[in-house]
Amino acid sequence: MRFAGHIPDLYLHQSGRWMPAAVLLYVGANYGWRIYGRLWRYATSRDVMAMVEAAGTATLLLSAIDLLGGMDHPMPLSQIVLGGLLALVLMLGIRSRHILLATALRNWNGATNYQRGRLRALIVGAGDHGQRLACHLQDDPIQKTLYEAVGFVDDDESKVGLRIHGLSVLGTREAIPAIVEKHRIDQIIIASPTTFGDSFDELVSICQQTPAQIKVLPRFYDLLDNRNHFPDLRDLTIEDLLDRDPVDIDHDVCRQALSDRVILVTGAGGSIGSELCRQLLQFTPRALLLVDNNETALHDLNLDLLESKSREPASIEVQPIVADITQAQKMKSIFNQYRPQIIFHAAAYKHVPMMEMHPDEAIRVNVLGTVILTELADRFRVERFIFISTDKAVNPSCVMGASKRIGEMWVAAMQQSSTTQYAVVRFGNVVGSRGSVVPLFSRQIERGGPVTVTDPRMTRYFMSIPEAASLIIQAGVFASGGEIYMLDMGRPVRIVDLAQRMIRLKGLRAGKDIRIKFIGIRPGEKLHEELAYETERKRSTSHPKIYCLEDHLAPDKDSLLQQIRLLIETAQADRQEDMAGLRDRILRVARGEVDETCAALGDRVEAGRLERTAWPSSERILHTEGVV
Repeated sequence: MRFAGHIPDLYLHQSGRWMPAAVLLYVGANYGWRIYGRLWRYATSRDVMAMVEAAGTATLLLSAIDLLGGMDHPMPLSQIVLGGLLALVLMLGIRSRHILLATALRNWNGATNYQRGRLRALIVGAGDHGQRLACHLQDDPIQKTLYEAVGFVDDDESKVGLRIHGLSVLGTREAIPAIVEKHRIDQIIIASPTTFGDSFDELVSICQQTPAQIKVLPRFYDLLDNRNHFPDLRDLTIEDLLDRDPVDIDHDVCRQALSDRVILVTGAGGSIGSELCRQLLQFTPRALLLVDNNETALHDLNLDLLESKSREPASIEVQPIVADITQAQKMKSIFNQYRPQIIFHAAAYKHVPMMEMHPDEAIRVNVLGTVILTELADRFRVERFIFISTDKAVNPSCVMGASKRIGEMWVAAMQQSSTTQYAVVRFGNVVGSRGSVVPLFSRQIERGGPVTVTDPRMTRYFMSIPEAASLIIQAGVFASGGEIYMLDMGRPVRIVDLAQRMIRLKGLRAGKDIRIKFIGIRPGEKLHEELAYETERKRSTSHPKIYCLEDHLAPDKDSLLQQIRLLIETAQADRQEDMAGLRDRILRVARGEVDETCAALGDRVEAGRLERTAWPSSERILHTEGVV
């Protein structure tokens, strides 16, 4: 360049002498900056800067040698600088050949419509996740035959009109309907649902105004779990619309507390219990005991865990046990055989209307079962006992909630005289659990409606099943004895809004395609649930989504046991005239009206209306069979 193609013989001769030194310096600099240890197909700006620094360092060293006159006939400084720039361009070009070729092919294919029948995709979100998705759709050999990435949409107006990875930012969310129509978009892909926060529902509503399909890129933690391949896009779910941020727990602390322990989970076949078991397996317990009286659910869970166990240490013992927690002798034999160290008590009857009709069963399972398990935990010196409760236990208006509140009271009473660390974890509804409102709405929508909602004002707290299970495990690790932990449930959701969102997810319109029918509040239900009593003071823990409720709940164990005994006696007497008043008695005990309830029940016992032979086996176990 300097000599216009006519290089003097002197400089040609000198270049030959400089060449070995230049090569050694550039190669040495590349090794120093680890240029040869990088995968340039997936190069980032950091890799490019490393190359610039390596080439710049080598060029500076050559320049210094030249200025110091280290050779007989130094090279012109301009030749060294231009040579360094040319070396940098060539090295970057060679290492970026895959990206350059892929870009050239994309442009050629786009200009010639080389591949037809691909889905034209609009990416919502031009941040890191959106850019990574765009590269994946354009570079992956399979995906680029399926998708044609058209452009981005982003709420940051400063990005509109810019090009990222060869794709234009076409507008903000408000422009999505027009963009879909103009560019004939087949699929809208939301790159990172959690980054949109409170406005995510609004974004989905805008997308649903178009005929395009809506897909979602899996959350960040799923990306990390799929390092070897990019995860598949998934359909939009109701969990996305509930605006629940991903949950992360302290795995190291949990592993330290749970590893090499014998863990027993009651209600293991249920929605929460089964997810607890799946997540507990990753903390490598010595044994995982699955207790449930539903042998089909237990069988399915066992098969699922055995498949998961193939990816975990083979030394973990997974033991399914068909048992009823109200059968004290059976439970005692289980404790005696396996000696559990940590118990997650998830077994319970949970459906409000059913327990209103059968209060005796709520007492038998939710109260008697809890008494038996806590007493056995004390007798066999279990380290931790985690009682899973519900927001319906706060100021209960239903039998189910009252029975769980009595369980909370009993756990607090047990802590006063036991070395076992008892704790309560309280939370609201979980999305997708058996018999819950979400599966019900799904079935009703599939049948064409109507979708039945009790009251337009009714609200509930919701979280996903995996989120609830993770936080239960973390709270259980926090337990030191006697605490009530409350999970952060976020904002309450109006049930009618939930129904409308689910209808929209199916591409239908509420009130036009699917009718919403209001049927009135059912017995035992409240319009709005509560997560804590007014007397319970919320204290933060080391996890942002778990709170400890401080209260002075200290029921007298003997007095409470007497109330529970009398409730169980009434429940097991199986007399219709006694069932009629049992519901009110359960609620009074849960509210702390102990003396009045005791007197009412005591009078009935003394009058001989209930036979002593109907007393529960738990009392015989507690006092005569050596459990306590």
